[in-house]
Amino acid sequence: MSGKFEKTDNYVLDKINTLLKEKNMSHYRLAKNSGLLLSSLSVMLSRGSTPNFITLDKICHGFGITTAQFFNYDDEQVILTKKQKEFLNPWTQLYDNEKLKLKAYMQAITDYNSTHQKKN
Repeated sequence: MSGKFEKTDNYVLDKINTLLKEKNMSHYRLAKNSGLLLSSLSVMLSRGSTPNFITLDKICHGFGITTAQFFNYDDEQVILTKKQKEFLNPWTQLYDNEKLKLKAYMQAITDYNSTHQKKN
């Protein structure tokens, strides 16, 4: 992904539009790849509405990138270990409510471990 982005209010929409151009991707193709309705995506982009995190996660999936790669301001490639990839790959298969439950579960484990000074 080329081009530098400033951390502005329009960063998300600017980045989506830039990725559409870089990947020569239509709104239709992005909607199909993301599992979003074309009308929802088109309205969001034409109105300049910033998507919520779950929608953005779907859009990133549609582009074939992670949200970490999307928000990588320095344009450096994010390298994941094999274990991280194994963990993150199924994420795109989960429903939104399942992602929220998994996030809460992971946060509970993290909170428990930090309270009990348990590090693995």
